[in-house]
Amino acid sequence: MKNLKEALQRVYEAEIDKAAVKAAAMKKAKQAFGDKLDQKKVDGMVDKAISMAKDTEDAVGIVLGFFDEK
Repeated sequence: MKNLKEALQRVYEAEIDKAAVKAAAMKKAKQAFGDKLDQKKVDGMVDKAISMAKDTEDAVGIVLGFFDEK
């Protein structure tokens, strides 16, 4: 719970556009997984990227990097 609260606080403070991060993640996930897309996994990756990022651009880069790692 603490990590989620911290992530939400960072979103508020940094004004990270979660919708933009999620859109980028969904586009990449659809390319990578097609019909086997796991929405919960993508949501988790978006939340993790946001918690690590300093701004929207950074969060998008982080979430796309998760796909390169897998």
